[in-house]
Amino acid sequence: MRFTHQLADGSVSFYYPYSDKQKVFVLGDFNDWEIPGWPMERSGDGWEYNSRPLAPGYCNYKFLADGEWCRDPHNALSASDGYGGVNSLIYCGREKGSLHHFTFFSDSLGTERWYLIYLPPGYFFGKRRYNTLYLIHGALDWEWTWLEKADIHKMMNSLTAENKIGEMIVVMPRENAELYKGDHRIGYYLGKDLIGHVEGEFRTVRQHGSRAIDGLSTGGYNAFYLSAIHPDLFCSVGAMSGTFNDMSYELILENRDEIKKNRNRYILSCGTGDAGKEATRTMAKFLSSLGFEVEHYENQGPHEWDYWKSYYPTSMEFHWKSFERQMKKVTDQAAI
Repeated sequence: MRFTHQLADGSVSFYYPYSDKQKVFVLGDFNDWEIPGWPMERSGDGWEYNSRPLAPGYCNYKFLADGEWCRDPHNALSASDGYGGVNSLIYCGREKGSLHHFTFFSDSLGTERWYLIYLPPGYFFGKRRYNTLYLIHGALDWEWTWLEKADIHKMMNSLTAENKIGEMIVVMPRENAELYKGDHRIGYYLGKDLIGHVEGEFRTVRQHGSRAIDGLSTGGYNAFYLSAIHPDLFCSVGAMSGTFNDMSYELILENRDEIKKNRNRYILSCGTGDAGKEATRTMAKFLSSLGFEVEHYENQGPHEWDYWKSYYPTSMEFHWKSFERQMKKVTDQAAI
């Protein structure tokens, strides 16, 4: 997969992903927006330009394709251009991660699906592989809501800089409560197609102990459904203001031995002003009664993003600790 990103020496590989243009240039703070800009060359199905090392910090840029100004379609970060439009925004340096917007073809659904992906600060400066957290939004949202209402990019950068979590990849797919409504193809889309795509395109650690899943509202239902039906996929599972039904309990009971064998951990939380708080309490008690490791939190707040945004750092830290525990387990086994 090709997209605009930093290179290890501080330069940037700019990529415009459409081949139907005749001339494409890249302009930005780095060349004082002087038209026509830096000329890009055809490369694969798009256009590419590798810059010189750029000054550290955020950098605004746009493409000029056959005379038309264009944002970078795969870069999710943007800033106002001062004229009613927006520029694409890339950070040069090792302190902040990047946020991208991609699509892939889901065999299970027979169609394209979009997702956001956060790549941690060190991703482009080495070859290491990373743990991965999958975040599922609720019924009335889409993948962009993680940026628009939760500012996921800032949240992850802050938690990492403060050493509350280590560097990890975060994947945010589009899912409109179809699984909760009974479309079981969505389970294959999320649990097979999406994970297969992400692990084929990005440097992830491809094992149970390095994957986590979390969701809010109906996204919480998805997280519990997928982790119950495939206990070997995720070591850490979360639901904030989660929605549950009989299927949620049946699948957990059916696979409780495998869940316990894999030592999967759970975190549930809900606001005291949320109509679903009793459902969350009941699920937490149910999981505890089966002997699973569960953390349950309840604070003031309704069923809305202001509450979720304030409490998601707690979930991020929980999942990171799950990754750390799994890494220690592997290390201890290797030492035997």
